[in-house]
Amino acid sequence: VQRVGPTGTFVRKAQFVQLSDGPLALLWERSDAGSTRAVHQQLSLDQGRSWTDPVRVLADMDSSSGRLKWLSHIGDAVTVVGGTGESRLRFAAWASLPDGNDGEGQWSSPKDSQFVFQDPSTGTRVSLGNLRHAHSGDQIIVAGQGSTDVWASQRPTDNWEWVFAPPPDWPALARIAETDRQLSSPAVVADSAGRVHIFWHDRSEAGIPGPALNYARWDGERWSTGAPLLSSGGVADLQPSVTRLDDELYLVSAGSGGEIALRRSFSADAHVGRSWSAPVSLPTPAAVGAVAANPRIVADLAGALHVAYVVPLNQARGVYYCYSCLLYT
Repeated sequence: VQRVGPTGTFVRKAQFVQLSDGPLALLWERSDAGSTRAVHQQLSLDQGRSWTDPVRVLADMDSSSGRLKWLSHIGDAVTVVGGTGESRLRFAAWASLPDGNDGEGQWSSPKDSQFVFQDPSTGTRVSLGNLRHAHSGDQIIVAGQGSTDVWASQRPTDNWEWVFAPPPDWPALARIAETDRQLSSPAVVADSAGRVHIFWHDRSEAGIPGPALNYARWDGERWSTGAPLLSSGGVADLQPSVTRLDDELYLVSAGSGGEIALRRSFSADAHVGRSWSAPVSLPTPAAVGAVAANPRIVADLAGALHVAYVVPLNQARGVYYCYSCLLYT
């Protein structure tokens, strides 16, 4: 075991990434008392046997950028995205220096993507919030919500020069849903065939969930119109969560009785309500008054599903986690 980096500091979110010019990078956040969460980087040119001294990078992508989506390969670029769930996304990418030695590269300055535009049908101003993104094949997809509608756009990932220069405009946004109800944050996931799936709830002025979970998808060329997909069945949570595992989608939401419900469908059939399985209730605390809420689901590379949720009130309050690779047989 080798210790790298400084001692006596608070560090979090360590992440490895293979940079496009060869070196292995280790990035982590330093969070000393009273300071921002500053991102630091160390490089190894010998497969981890030695490391450079820590250097602060992505200075504009620390705690000021909201929730940081750690590094991922999008197209041929190593990228980082900040601001997920907010009204702007911030993109940065790694580039090798043309005449540099191994490991000599740099991160671009973060480039903001905000979506404020005029609705072509009504002429009213729309400012999207709760932005989410996913990438699928050669496209990066962004979805967000207006006051009473959901919009989405996409752009190709084969050229990241716009990150290092003033970015061009995104293509015209497509309105995929419109309602007079308040909307939840959209849950977005891309499947292996290049389709992108978006799920959301709406609710009345009294905060009561709408009668159905709504759905729209991108087929690689165009968006479908948002439409009801599944009966809410008394679902109280207005932020569904979805993940992909091989050719299937797994969707979780919280019920009014405090249960966490999990459904699945083949991704190709996800637009058909009857293709979704009957809900499976996940384990929740047995304490009286323990109402689970705000579930989140991810799938790992080993084929396991991980679900976390909160119990915000009463004696059982806290964060809960369950894990299974065999929730369905």
